[in-house]
Amino acid sequence: MARANNLKGAFQLRQGIEQWQHIAIVDDVVTTKSTVNAIAQLLKGQGVLRVGVICLARVSETIRTDT
Repeated sequence: MARANNLKGAFQLRQGIEQWQHIAIVDDVVTTKSTVNAIAQLLKGQGVLRVGVICLARVSETIRTDT
């Protein structure tokens, strides 16, 4: 939850993003999902219909130690 709070207001969109219906977020490692969630919420708030996530690695829920 602390990570999500740190990301509030951290991202901005350029004008014209609303013309896109599907956008993919590319992230090297997804740990808490806070970054991709924050960006996805921002995109959806601007009218993007579908947001996908492409990542190289993801931390397993069973081995996470930050919660």
